[in-house]
Amino acid sequence: MSIIQLDEEPFEYNNTSNIRFKDFEKVVDGKKYDLVIIDGPRGFIRGSDGDQLLEYLRTNIWQMIHSNLADDFIIIIDDYERKGEKNTMDHTKKMLEENSIELFTYTAKGFKSQHAIFTGKYKFISWI
Repeated sequence: MSIIQLDEEPFEYNNTSNIRFKDFEKVVDGKKYDLVIIDGPRGFIRGSDGDQLLEYLRTNIWQMIHSNLADDFIIIIDDYERKGEKNTMDHTKKMLEENSIELFTYTAKGFKSQHAIFTGKYKFISWI
């Protein structure tokens, strides 16, 4: 196992300013993943009047949809209680459904929330 540190970069999506990892596609290129856990980058921009939450957070998952997910997979995002993570996962699900993938979802709620999108092979995680 290795840890790869990536810089953040700003990007525009849906007329909003957001942050994602720079050069992310180079790290995942040519690889398939059956488990993706998303907990970064940060979900806010620090401003002079305090932290501003972003509208689309942790969107690097979108770069993985077409070539980096195994046939059966689980995608889990942390901090799902925030609007930005919900927006990202809504768009992720839409992208996956455009590829005619049958999906299931599960949200675990506690002090913070995690949300999972997964294929039928991993449907058992919704029983946790």
